Amino acid sequence: IFNPNAVPVLANIKVFIERDLRRGSSLPFRSGQSMTFFDDALTNSIIHVTRRQQLSEVSVGVRINHERASDLVLHLTSPQGTRLLLAENRGGPDGRDYGVGTLTTNVLPQTSSGGGPQPQTNLFTVPQSGGTLLIDYSFYFIPDSLRAYYDGVLILDSGFINGSGSLSTDFGPGLSTNIVVVMNENMGNEGTAWTYTATVLSGIIYAKFTDNTNLAPIPIKFGTAPFSETNLYPTNVSVPLSDFDTVGAGAYASPQTVDGWEVTNEVAVVSNPAVAYSGSQYLALANGRLRRVLTNTIAGRTYQVNFAHRAECIVSWWPAQFRPNDIIGGNDGILQNGAAFGPGQIGQGFLLNGIDQYVLVPRSPGLNVGASSGLTIEGWIYPTALTHGAGMPIPIAEWTDFPNSGMGASAVGAQLWVSAGGPPGTIFANLYDVAGVSHIITSAPVVTANAWQHVALTYDKASGLTTLYLNGAAVATANFPGIVPQTTYDLLIGGRTVFGSPTSPSDSWPGLIDELSIYGCALSPTEIKAIATTPTGKCAPLTCLPNAQMTVDGTVFDIFSTDTWQAGRVTFVANSNTTVLELSGYPLSVLFDSIELIELPVGVWYQPEEPLAPLKGQQAEGDWQLEVWDTRKGAVLTNSALLAWRLNLTFVNTNPPAIPLTNCVTHTNTVEGGNVVYFSINVPLTASYMTNTLSASGPVDLLYNQNGLPVIAGGTTILLNDTNMGVAWISTNGVQVVDTSVVPPIILSAQPTPQISRGRRVYLAVRN
Repeated sequence: IFNPNAVPVLANIKVFIERDLRRGSSLPFRSGQSMTFFDDALTNSIIHVTRRQQLSEVSVGVRINHERASDLVLHLTSPQGTRLLLAENRGGPDGRDYGVGTLTTNVLPQTSSGGGPQPQTNLFTVPQSGGTLLIDYSFYFIPDSLRAYYDGVLILDSGFINGSGSLSTDFGPGLSTNIVVVMNENMGNEGTAWTYTATVLSGIIYAKFTDNTNLAPIPIKFGTAPFSETNLYPTNVSVPLSDFDTVGAGAYASPQTVDGWEVTNEVAVVSNPAVAYSGSQYLALANGRLRRVLTNTIAGRTYQVNFAHRAECIVSWWPAQFRPNDIIGGNDGILQNGAAFGPGQIGQGFLLNGIDQYVLVPRSPGLNVGASSGLTIEGWIYPTALTHGAGMPIPIAEWTDFPNSGMGASAVGAQLWVSAGGPPGTIFANLYDVAGVSHIITSAPVVTANAWQHVALTYDKASGLTTLYLNGAAVATANFPGIVPQTTYDLLIGGRTVFGSPTSPSDSWPGLIDELSIYGCALSPTEIKAIATTPTGKCAPLTCLPNAQMTVDGTVFDIFSTDTWQAGRVTFVANSNTTVLELSGYPLSVLFDSIELIELPVGVWYQPEEPLAPLKGQQAEGDWQLEVWDTRKGAVLTNSALLAWRLNLTFVNTNPPAIPLTNCVTHTNTVEGGNVVYFSINVPLTASYMTNTLSASGPVDLLYNQNGLPVIAGGTTILLNDTNMGVAWISTNGVQVVDTSVVPPIILSAQPTPQISRGRRVYLAVRN
């Protein structure tokens, strides 16, 4: 409080103490068609909210065309009848409008029809800058549900409704060029029929009301009409952070910095224009840790970190967890001559007898990594001897022309061996090319018997650099520029059939091989080191959930990557003028490129005449009303209208956290009467089946959902065992065994079999 006068002034301050309701998800709800204003009259517009959930926070946005905004009084009324004043005759004699822009049809209407309980999905092309999705629907007599997603975020949820009407919501700004509309996502009702028309509009920026003073710098009474963002502060500020093209390629470790990031665990900058998203270099994160402090953020404003990311070029991975399956590319192996499994470096490994046992992987285009920019073979070995028979070498992996296995060197492809071309214990590789020419690289004797060791071969086609590694350290290098390794043949793990026969190979590995993996590029030394020095393997945990993480001021955002470049983004509201940004990963590397910081448009935020706090704790479901009163008679109204208004409702997070279940660990809990206890399970990439056993002292319901915590009502819960109600009923002192032996996909052998893929997180609930 500032008194600019010399005379003392008595002032009173009121303090409101409010409940702090835990914030959950937020959804926008938008009005339908525009409404024309009449002179000296009331205009009422309704938004019907179908979601029945307690409110944590409410904000309101309006877009009004009016020659004189100071004629208008705006009230918001909740379904419970709470009526609050948003603005009253503000803007001065010459001020116009609330918000800016006009609605433009951006994507022509598209109609979809269908029926029945099964989900149906449609994609609608949208502008990346965002806009408005308008849905005109007819759901007839039996209720259906409609959900819409943009950039993976739920933007519209109708709940189960019937009849005809309109739904609308705003979306963006974002990166996706599609909106996904899903009918009856979690199964609907039998016998339904439905049709809807989707229209995408753009061009509206709202004047918005909120109690959040970080967003709303001033009360509406101090605002100047037109109430538009041009009266506040500039937005859309873009700051490039890192493209990794201006630093030297190679490894960076603590306490070094790389392109503005502090390194706390080793990362690598790789120079490869053929792989880079832009320019010629990119960051290979591996299990590195990076940190930087952004000094150009402003408290309360919204920012977005945009980046390109992709998973490293892994093609196949055989973890050997009681199955010879490839969990990446589907190039499953076949155990030969009684090959089995034994204690591996991580879980189980392939156990071979050194006589005739090996694993055959039939040829496939996916295994032809010789045609790519390079290759990597890496895995763990445990030799019980360093030679086979009379001093013969022992094979780790080799491509072999299986039908022509007696035809000599012409039937051999790229290979990785131990004790070939040198004394026992040497690592040997021969990159036979497609012309049958050999290219040999050999290390000194470094491999020891009866011990687990990590070995790797990398080849970069552009530079020709070929490297052998033991336990993450380079032990030999050579240069073979421009060759095309022969990898079109069958792949043998731990065996050779050339000069022998398919059933009696001339050489076989004595001991164990574990976690063997093939890549379509040359991993960097940092990535090889990260894999070789991580006892838990390429993923920690094996589920690879998530692939990497970005942390903003302590808030963690998961990053899930695929084997192609994709656009990523993390959106946050700055807590202060400095923001701490961190990147962390796992040994199975994620690549990053083109990282930038963008200040998002904030729109127009004002504090309303009356606080919106009384709406906290109310139920969202029902009719919300915006009342606009034109209080002055005689004004010339040529183009005055309520173009649109919107609610942004933040719901109370009433769900308790899920208890994570880990392998072979029993969890005991008490479920009070009428309550629910939630659990989560990470399904490993290496899983072939899963068995969960639930015992209970009394009757309980067992429920699950693969997309989030099971919702007990509303038709969104997939339940177990009963084909109608889906409830797995546990009788008194009963034991319910949930056997997930169906692969792929996996989890829970109910009828119908739920479709859960490896590498996903699923949720269980026990209800008393």
